[in-house]
Amino acid sequence: EYHSVGELSKAVGFNLFEINNLPFKAKETNYIAIDKGFAEINYSGEENSLTYRKSVGTEDNSGDYNVYDYSGEIEINKIKVAVKGEAELLKLASWTDGKYSYSIALDKAVTQKAMTDMVIEVIEKEKSDS
Repeated sequence: EYHSVGELSKAVGFNLFEINNLPFKAKETNYIAIDKGFAEINYSGEENSLTYRKSVGTEDNSGDYNVYDYSGEIEINKIKVAVKGEAELLKLASWTDGKYSYSIALDKAVTQKAMTDMVIEVIEKEKSDS
């Protein structure tokens, strides 16, 4: 476990960014290197918590094998993002840019707009970094 996104980035060998557009107030943030090339940031708040993962490769890195009522796809900046949840509320988004895999998973479902806003933030930050 690390103290900052910068320390975590050094440990896994690629840049990571905070998600600032959280749909809840985070009281605690944890930075974890699961493996070389596999990072996780956990945001915990009173009403929800979120796990953001980035890893080398194109495999789904969410670790979420639940069956959801709703499974769909949205496209953001020509990147196809798989989304899962219940009806209009989403709990999981996962995608790859061909080099890295990303996932955002929440304990409690959020609106499609809230999920899309977070995914757009990550994709935009990644694009400006490359």
